[in-house]
Amino acid sequence: MLILVTGASRGIGFETVKRLAARQGSLVVALSRNIKPLSDMVKRSGLHTVLPLQADITQAADLKQVHKVVRSLDRPLD
Repeated sequence: MLILVTGASRGIGFETVKRLAARQGSLVVALSRNIKPLSDMVKRSGLHTVLPLQADITQAADLKQVHKVVRSLDRPLD
């Protein structure tokens, strides 16, 4: 299962990433403008099922980069 979560560095997005990443067979692409809290959480928890990406979804260039990364994973988004 490939899941994309925006606003993943705090609040509901942050908690959503943690819960989804714990599911068997999941890979969570976690987007945030502020990548540090998200990267720290991934390091502390040892979650290898989270791919943190710094991106602002209001910026076309960032969306293109996210699209490129997701396509490279060769898995459909769920």
